[in-house]
Amino acid sequence: MFRLALTAALLAVAYSFPAISKATCAYPNNTDTAINFFNCAPDAIQVQTVTVTDDSGASNYPIDLKKPINLNLKSYDSGADYVADLVNVKLYEFTSGWLDSTCSWHGIPTFGMLDGINGCTFADNCPLNHGDLNLDIKLDLTKYAPILALLAGDKAYEIEVHMLDNNPGSSKEEIACVVTQLRFIK
Repeated sequence: MFRLALTAALLAVAYSFPAISKATCAYPNNTDTAINFFNCAPDAIQVQTVTVTDDSGASNYPIDLKKPINLNLKSYDSGADYVADLVNVKLYEFTSGWLDSTCSWHGIPTFGMLDGINGCTFADNCPLNHGDLNLDIKLDLTKYAPILALLAGDKAYEIEVHMLDNNPGSSKEEIACVVTQLRFIK
């Protein structure tokens, strides 16, 4: 799920309008030194820890786009076993507004491109069984690093991931919602 969100964030930044420097915003919530994440709803799946490393096992934060990204998510599924899920992703950047210098989270338009993503296929982590989940996800964006380094500004980004139950016969209810605030280095 986090791999999907991170990839979505990078793609959306690449397709978003160019950043115009307005005011310099400090990194919020200590994102200059660590990932900040929280569950945004009391859903069935709750993320407990997020760890980002490189291939040697060393910390990869701020996230270096020139190195493969290894994500480890420790989570707990208090609901059913999920054999299919859909993911909707929203992206934000921490910057000042067009009309004032107040720093806050501003949406990055994705034009629906990050809605209805097949989470099982993208993250290759299904089924999600009831109980403890230890998800290891590898994301290699190194071939895109030169382009992404030009597009990603020196600011914090927020990725909001909503996971929906897509099991046969489900009503597509939300089973997880996680917000991750992070920083990339060029």
